[in-house]
Amino acid sequence: MKKKLWGLLYIAITLGIVMVVVVKNTDFNELANALKQANWWWLLGGLACMLVYFAFEGIPVYLVYKNHGYKISLVQAIKVGVIGLYYSGITPSSTGGQPMQVIYLTKLNLPLGLSSFVSVLKLIFFQSTMTGTCILGYIIVMQYANSVSTYVIVFLLIGVVINALLLIGVGLLLKKPIILSKILRFVMKIVAKFIGKKAVALRQKGREAIDNFYESYNMSRKNSKDKLAVFVCSLIQTIAYLSVTFFVFKASGLSFTKGIPGLTGAAFIDIFFVQALVFCAVSFFPLPGAAGAQELGFAGFFSPIFGDTLTLPAMLVWRTLTSYLVILTGAGIVTADTVKDIAHKKRQTVKISDNYSEEN
Repeated sequence: MKKKLWGLLYIAITLGIVMVVVVKNTDFNELANALKQANWWWLLGGLACMLVYFAFEGIPVYLVYKNHGYKISLVQAIKVGVIGLYYSGITPSSTGGQPMQVIYLTKLNLPLGLSSFVSVLKLIFFQSTMTGTCILGYIIVMQYANSVSTYVIVFLLIGVVINALLLIGVGLLLKKPIILSKILRFVMKIVAKFIGKKAVALRQKGREAIDNFYESYNMSRKNSKDKLAVFVCSLIQTIAYLSVTFFVFKASGLSFTKGIPGLTGAAFIDIFFVQALVFCAVSFFPLPGAAGAQELGFAGFFSPIFGDTLTLPAMLVWRTLTSYLVILTGAGIVTADTVKDIAHKKRQTVKISDNYSEEN
């Protein structure tokens, strides 16, 4: 009964977070007008990009596990991927995504160490491809970026430095297993004060997970299939995500009929790389989904492209596709999964009770 109540509370919290995030950051009148005036064929292109983004969050999980001889369906892998995107969208600095993916993979009876390894690989390659695209974008549209704001280079540098430090930290954990062991020992000392002797078994499980993690890492060093699969998927994800704004641009009925200073004049290339700058410039903001910073970044970078009248509607449509769609989809999956778990446990309880009655 207690677990059932916790499950229901979890659903309520999940839906509550979704409502707060969406309602607080959305002007529904503006959004309705924007959708009413938009060319829906182009919007479907943006939606297709996000579906590709969803799929390629899970495909590398499927490929890596298959490569290591474990069974997981493609649907399960994509579901876990979308759940990770959901938790990234509702936690500060997107810190919740990878841990929750590991938890859900473990619920599928897959090894904790390999689950952690897959998450680390995805983090490394996605951050690397996105940061690299941002740097390339600044080189290509430098004049435009600097004309938008005198502080743009400062925000971009902060974003690049933070991502670089993150990648260096992850690299150190991969190269120096002793660091992860020390972290585990430190954490377990704190945990032991609250749960006592149970911490011994928990610490043993942690050691086994770390050993499995580095075993997976060493296997991957000898076999490049894991890294190649995750890199290609991360590249496709990056392209899909950064392409959404172009489809919003076309859905707004706009075209590059006249040159904008500092841009190449090729609509897709310009919008693609400007969007990369927006991502990099606001990614370090410690807010769930970088809420507020994303909107300001989009408006600041894209107002010369969309114009004063269409910038706000375009931003709302873009935010709906790239953020609220992720949150709503993820919340739906998490809620359905929790309800399914509660129903399964209830059936098991009834079955055990019936068997007990028959025996007596």
